[in-house]
Amino acid sequence: MMEKTVRWLAPAVLIGVALTAAGCTQTCRQVRANLPAHSAYAALRCEKRFSTFTKALNRAGLARTFQMAGAYTIFVPTNKAFARLPKGMLAALERKRNRPELRDLLWNHILIYHLTPAGAVNQPRRFMANQSRTVIASDGKVLLMIGHAKIVSGPLRTRNATIYAINRVLLPSGRGY
Repeated sequence: MMEKTVRWLAPAVLIGVALTAAGCTQTCRQVRANLPAHSAYAALRCEKRFSTFTKALNRAGLARTFQMAGAYTIFVPTNKAFARLPKGMLAALERKRNRPELRDLLWNHILIYHLTPAGAVNQPRRFMANQSRTVIASDGKVLLMIGHAKIVSGPLRTRNATIYAINRVLLPSGRGY
């Protein structure tokens, strides 16, 4: 009797797993098809090149923040940018006891308002969400640089944020990591 149950249950579990995976893919397709209707977190989660940043948001307990209403400009380091950090740095920041430092690092990539390219020309010095000051370069039509990081793509406009991909992790100045 047990053997029959296992034979019947195993295919059902496999089908369930396949449908769940297909559902995730379909959800990301829906997010990409109508980005302005979705949250910044949904957009970040669906971009493989932002998976390290998304994982860090989860570890820092900030994922929910970017699912809710708001007006953010997020400069997201690509996975390649995170790979350039000193060996072990990100793993150390992701430890539970270092959560404040990880949050500080993440907030150093975020403005708590929508920044326009024209706004960056008029006032290039900006305070990030962690109160770290940086310079944002723009030609008036597009954002070009933030600090020493080059903006490599964007903007992706979501319901609650404008997202730019950058080629470096912005380390908070004067912080010991």
